[in-house]
Amino acid sequence: MAGMLAGVRRSRQDWRNRMQVSRASIRFQTEESAERQSRALNEQHHYFDCTTRNLCFSRSFMSSFGAQHPLLGMFVEGVRRNHRGMLVSAWGQYYSTFGDGDAAGEHLSRACTAAGANVSGSPSSDRSMNCARFALAPALDGSPPDTPLSEPVAALLEALAGCIVRGTDGKNKAVMTPFWRSLLIELGFRYVEYAIPGDIVVYTLIPFTAAEQEAAEEVAAHFGIVRSLTDLHLSVESKSGFAFPTYLHPLNVIDPTYLLISHHIRVHFFRPGTQRPMVADLNRLAARYERRLKALREEACASGGGGVRA
Repeated sequence: MAGMLAGVRRSRQDWRNRMQVSRASIRFQTEESAERQSRALNEQHHYFDCTTRNLCFSRSFMSSFGAQHPLLGMFVEGVRRNHRGMLVSAWGQYYSTFGDGDAAGEHLSRACTAAGANVSGSPSSDRSMNCARFALAPALDGSPPDTPLSEPVAALLEALAGCIVRGTDGKNKAVMTPFWRSLLIELGFRYVEYAIPGDIVVYTLIPFTAAEQEAAEEVAAHFGIVRSLTDLHLSVESKSGFAFPTYLHPLNVIDPTYLLISHHIRVHFFRPGTQRPMVADLNRLAARYERRLKALREEACASGGGGVRA
């Protein structure tokens, strides 16, 4: 019991330290000067295209990812050729072998490390947490990651990150939602062009199943939080999934398997407000977005075939 309590205290202290580093790193900078530095870094490293917002994956990361296993090499080659059939086939064979197990986590971790990332958590301590909870819960209610979420915050995070449902065909479907921009703004976040420490990163995509629609909407695929901005790097901390640890990584180093459902991943930044949302506001927003997510969930359950609902 003493060991468990010590572990919880360390987890909370680690969380507080990361919060303090994020704030301290811009203490002696104005937002404007930090944004200029962020823009200059993007021009130097080409993390993303500032016009399209398309993410430009780190070449060293993709090279190392492909080197971890022959099937991952085939996947990366499919990405390079823009050959969807190749990367879907490669990933299907890979996933049937490794799934989300420890070996898959090690493959991703080694590829991240080769591109300058650090593993900043352990899977065993973070299995109850997804990327949205990791990045956003502290800004919404100030809670460390090892504490239970309030009901409205849990509902809002699900509205942002989506959920898994089983369709009438018996297949699981990822219901990804387009609520990220409107919901974050209603929660007091401000959209910004270039990120500084403390900003939320939203990685989005337009699924192949929606790409031909005239008014296709971007859906949220992944969330992170900017931890540091130096003359050399813009570093983001995020969690790839329930089974994987947290990573401190360059902006353009994330799980590339989102390319299975979209040609491009896009990147957007949101700056938290000066005050956390009031409980009454959280309850009001949670009720409204729960209804919107329920409609998407019901539509996904009723539709035939697998896939992602935008």
